[in-house]
Amino acid sequence: MVLTIEHRLVFILMLAAFILRLAGIAPLHAAGYTADEKEYISLATKLASGERFQDSNGDYSTKAPLFPLLLSWLMRVFGSGLLMPHLLHATLGAMIVLLGYHLSRTATADAPQALVTAGIVALYPGLVVYSGVLQTETLYIVFVLLSFVLWEKMRKVISPMEALGMGVAAALAALTRAVVVGFFPLMLLLLLWLERKAWKKMVPAVGVALAAWCIVLAPWTVRNANVHNAFVPVSSWGGVSLLLGNNPYATGTWSTRPGFEEWLERSAEQKGVRLDELSETSRSAFMAELAVSFIADHPGDAAALAAKKLYMFWIYPIANSDSDTMQQALCVLGDIILYALTIVGVVAWAKKGTALWVTAIAFFTLVHVAMHVEARYRLPLVPLIALFAGNGGALLMDTERRQDFFQNEKHRVAVGVGWAALGLVYAYTAWQFFSGNI
Repeated sequence: MVLTIEHRLVFILMLAAFILRLAGIAPLHAAGYTADEKEYISLATKLASGERFQDSNGDYSTKAPLFPLLLSWLMRVFGSGLLMPHLLHATLGAMIVLLGYHLSRTATADAPQALVTAGIVALYPGLVVYSGVLQTETLYIVFVLLSFVLWEKMRKVISPMEALGMGVAAALAALTRAVVVGFFPLMLLLLLWLERKAWKKMVPAVGVALAAWCIVLAPWTVRNANVHNAFVPVSSWGGVSLLLGNNPYATGTWSTRPGFEEWLERSAEQKGVRLDELSETSRSAFMAELAVSFIADHPGDAAALAAKKLYMFWIYPIANSDSDTMQQALCVLGDIILYALTIVGVVAWAKKGTALWVTAIAFFTLVHVAMHVEARYRLPLVPLIALFAGNGGALLMDTERRQDFFQNEKHRVAVGVGWAALGLVYAYTAWQFFSGNI
């Protein structure tokens, strides 16, 4: 097989991404590992020793299982050191570059756009940071992007093998982060709708994908049923997250203002419930009930919280440190460049085929805005945004296309308004930051 210049460029970008991610590991952990990393490492260590899947809080299904199971397998084979997990993460980070390229190339058949997309994914600071952090994000993004690539291929050639791979990849993504459980049915319905003219071939293929999905999820779902005597497909965390994001003391993130614990105890007492006597699943269900009641009784407060969470989701820097100003500044710069290119790419978009990307961006945004939010939760959407940014970047790099584009007054106005809005948002954010409000 002869490698084309395009393939060589993709390989160079993957290699650069791998080296960049390896180089970032030591600085990221200069002050030690984050609380989430310590939790995953502790859980993996227990699993490697043959203990049950149970986190430090005593919960059996709060954490999705795949990432700690993978860490435990590495510990069994290579020992308790963290070198191999970090090498694996750097490799997965390079795989994200390849998958971002393939997703763009499959959907658009535009080589320059695909290469720019791959370059953005390789260099985006948030993706670099979390490829060096032992949390779920990198593994999760690999499986999500793989399922998306196979979905795009299914639109071109209906194949049972592609459908099988899509179902398996999406199920593995769900076993890494449970939020995919709600999105996979939308993927299948969207595929059926868009390819309804070929429904006789597509329906069996979608059936294969759904069957593969169910088979891969089944062992963990059965395990949860045995542990909890309840139907828990992946995680029991949903109700807790919903309450963290919707209560009188909510900040929008996992942390709450002082008084939350007392309010929770009072609310439980009013309903005749003892929190310490509730099972894991009952506690989650009770917290979901409290959150729904808060939203129904205080719609204005809930709407204000939702707006705040939307802002935090899309604007806050994807950094693993609240004290490393340089890291945060680099992440903000990466976001500004990404969004500036995306504005151009969206205005210039003349192709079809964005239905899956737009649906995914909308779905995951709404889910996290409804629950509690962290800036890192948008990481899986960055490669999808990069698809549009890749179009904008390829256009700006092509002299002829750029001149033709900006000769159109509507294009100039749209891009100007978009860039002005982007500047105002980040000027406001900078003012808030330096005022100590965020």
